[in-house]
Amino acid sequence: MSKQGKVDTVLVYEMDRQAAGFGRGFGADEPWPLPLTERHFRTRAVQVPGTVVKSYRTKTGKDSKETVRVKLRSESLEDLGRYLGIDFQLSQEGRRGRFIMTLPLPAAYEGYEPGTETRETLEGLLGSSSLTFRFAPPFSPKQVNDGFIDRRFAEVSFPLKNFLDGGRSIEWIVDW
Repeated sequence: MSKQGKVDTVLVYEMDRQAAGFGRGFGADEPWPLPLTERHFRTRAVQVPGTVVKSYRTKTGKDSKETVRVKLRSESLEDLGRYLGIDFQLSQEGRRGRFIMTLPLPAAYEGYEPGTETRETLEGLLGSSSLTFRFAPPFSPKQVNDGFIDRRFAEVSFPLKNFLDGGRSIEWIVDW
């Protein structure tokens, strides 16, 4: 976050190559909670003012993993939250503060219940794919409820398989 309130964000998807190809067919529809293709990110920026896509890059590694890295700039944390469909709360008093990110998930994705053939196929495609969030508070982070702290950053990764379960929100808290 800048002193003017602007928020620079980098989204990083790390997924198996098969999952990336499969997910591109969905865009931001189920079972994907966030956009995946450059077109979907740019379309969303037009639909939800206050956030622009600064860059979109993909890289395929030798280990059959694909990394999608998207840089966003938002006018405010609220604009970023509307763009991503994620609830962000930020409170600060002096050098202490708290950041809470809540990723709401639908009650359930119909047809993706555990034990179904579709679910097993999706879990196989998703493999070890994950979505990583990294937050740099104005002062060094002191505590997180999940993930880890790396000097000035707090970071958490969620396996994309978790999104299939639905029914509960994923909450991440960073204190500094």
